[in-house]
Amino acid sequence: DRIWELASPAKYTWKDNFFCWRNNKADPGIRFNMNGAVGNSDCVQLKEGAAKSWMDNFLCVPPTSPYTFSWVYSNALRDGQQRDGKKCIQWIEPADPQTWHDNYLCHYPLSYPDRRRHKSVQRRASSVGRAQVCTEDNVDYWGADLRNFRAKNFNHCAMECAKDTLKGCRSFTFHKKSGHCWLKHTPFGAKYTKGKNDLMSANLNCDSFSKLPSWPADFKWAFAGPPKGYTCVKIWEAASPPAHTWNDNFMCWRNDRADPGFRWSMAGPIPGQRCTQIIEGAEPVKYTWRDNFLCVQYNSPYHLSWTFSNALMSQQVAQGKKCIQWLEGADPHTWKDNYLCNKPYSGAYVYNSLPSWPEDFKWSNAGVPAGYHCDRIWELATPAKYTWKDNFFCWRNNKAAPGIRFNMNGAVGNSDCVQLKEGAAKSPNSHCVQIIEGAEPAKYTWKDNFLCVPPTSPYTFSWTYSNALRDAQQRAGKTCIQWREPADPHTWNDNYLCHAQVYSVDARRHRSNQW
Repeated sequence: DRIWELASPAKYTWKDNFFCWRNNKADPGIRFNMNGAVGNSDCVQLKEGAAKSWMDNFLCVPPTSPYTFSWVYSNALRDGQQRDGKKCIQWIEPADPQTWHDNYLCHYPLSYPDRRRHKSVQRRASSVGRAQVCTEDNVDYWGADLRNFRAKNFNHCAMECAKDTLKGCRSFTFHKKSGHCWLKHTPFGAKYTKGKNDLMSANLNCDSFSKLPSWPADFKWAFAGPPKGYTCVKIWEAASPPAHTWNDNFMCWRNDRADPGFRWSMAGPIPGQRCTQIIEGAEPVKYTWRDNFLCVQYNSPYHLSWTFSNALMSQQVAQGKKCIQWLEGADPHTWKDNYLCNKPYSGAYVYNSLPSWPEDFKWSNAGVPAGYHCDRIWELATPAKYTWKDNFFCWRNNKAAPGIRFNMNGAVGNSDCVQLKEGAAKSPNSHCVQIIEGAEPAKYTWKDNFLCVPPTSPYTFSWTYSNALRDAQQRAGKTCIQWREPADPHTWNDNYLCHAQVYSVDARRHRSNQW
């Protein structure tokens, strides 16, 4: 597209300036306008303070474009964009004396963008009443059922799912001949099957799959297991008596939203993350509630605060925050006035792609590496001299959160978990891989450790605990990343997490091949 200001003197040679894209790519819809922003478009002003004639020039894209450009006209402003993770392309015209040597167009790195900003999942989108549905014909979203009934028609099926949103309805399948309707608590159900000619399936509000959950509307506290329609982080304290039933407490968010990055630690703040202490002063010291934290990455839009009395909660509300009560009725130590608070937040879209395997992932046995976000891999029962406390599984910090969570007390409900051990065990409604080293003594409790992802995740990990098993994974076409802790003497030198190579990963498991 030609970039030209007619009012610039000819000697400044703007007539031959162009902003370009490869000719084997689709038209990105970029248009330059020298007389103000274009109506019904998303525009960024191309301003150079030293050039008065450049005050009404804009670069515009259609409102459905995946591109959200920003413009800077100094090296200092460019540096700020780069610190935020953006990449910048310099626009330079050496013949123009008015400082056109420090101007840049910036954007987050973006690989293989979908031409319909948030709609890579959609085959056909329509509105049914107030509900937006993304429909797939001849497809079955099997399992993950909330309820079923005989519907009048497809629209009736969709409206019932919309009514049951608070009960966890996220998708549905409709039988085109019998009118039978199955409401589902998981996007795309538990199993996705094409070629089912009698069925039509749909997700509710699939525009929001790449959107962070809003606070407080999209979050929920649960003290009796993970609720249907939600993905959760487990909140527990191992030292609490079983009678206090903390083992089934969860902080949750809608499972049709992007991962907010919440992580729980019962042994101090997680290095490299911004953590909020979760404390109840009435808990006896022996139950060790004084070192428990809920953490997010430093660039998270959530700025959480914690209160442990109604008076403190009222102060938070007076400051404009909204609070969600954390209640465990079985714990007698005043867990009836505890709240997690945050300013109201309308979830923003996550434009970064998920990390590719294996190049965007990394294992570290010596803390959080620069340029990465991580989940800590730690078994509390392991002796301190084995130094598991500083072990992390990481992904590049310019990628969307992959939703990976390590749990040292069994598979997380409503998650896909891989057990890091021999003979993987599965929990109902869980997708976890068990993490185990068979040579570890039983007293170090490595037999109940799992790595989990949300049920809609595109990742399906497998775990091996010998070089022979790793070789078998590689023969099957997978690539493996070694997990190694040299200070642990129990053969942690032949353990690997494996996955098929994936690039430009779609956040929604079955969607990358859809138009």
